[in-house]
Amino acid sequence: MSRADDIIAFCEKYLIVPEGADVGKPMRMRPWQRKIIAGIYDGDDVRRAIISLARKNGKTGLAAMLLLAHLVGPEARRNAQIYSTAQSRDQASIVFGISQSGRLIQTMLLRGLHVDEDGSPVFDGAFIHVAGGGKGGFD
Repeated sequence: MSRADDIIAFCEKYLIVPEGADVGKPMRMRPWQRKIIAGIYDGDDVRRAIISLARKNGKTGLAAMLLLAHLVGPEARRNAQIYSTAQSRDQASIVFGISQSGRLIQTMLLRGLHVDEDGSPVFDGAFIHVAGGGKGGFD
């Protein structure tokens, strides 16, 4: 299987729809999402990708899926830093919120999906920093 196939399989096996009419059902990627993932992960040495779509087309959900693929999924690497950016503090918070819906991270840890092929831990927690929107304010 290719890297893209591994990511798609991970998302569809372990992730659930966090809200809306299909809440609680297994995630099923749309064809355009599969195409984007294949273009990024099966491409020749892609190191950075920018995904630009019109409003309300599922960019936030796709970002959350990719975040989880790198945090606890097939792309997870020990001590890696993962960045997710957004135009506003609220949007960045939504990406993080979707990525942990249904206590997904806790479920991943309980299922032992926080270790690599050799049994070494690749994830044991997260520190979320949302830059920008607060313009120097603190929560």
